[in-house]
Amino acid sequence: MKSDFSNENKVIILLIFLLDSYDHLVMTLLHNSTSLVFKDVINLLMKYYHRKKNVGKTHDESLYVKGERKHRKYKEKKSSEDNNN
Repeated sequence: MKSDFSNENKVIILLIFLLDSYDHLVMTLLHNSTSLVFKDVINLLMKYYHRKKNVGKTHDESLYVKGERKHRKYKEKKSSEDNNN
């Protein structure tokens, strides 16, 4: 089945309907390229999505570890104070 839309029109339609969270990526794509290929834009969007998803996971884990470490120091300090009394 042949599409009635040109490559450029497909890219524009896709970029228009993206969420606001993709604004930075859209601006970068539009300013850094003279012509955009639809398949390349799809690949970039998928990479961007997975990178963004993985950053969120890493950030969540680091918050958990940091909180756990803080909690452990508090326990050690409290137990040393109890031993001194």
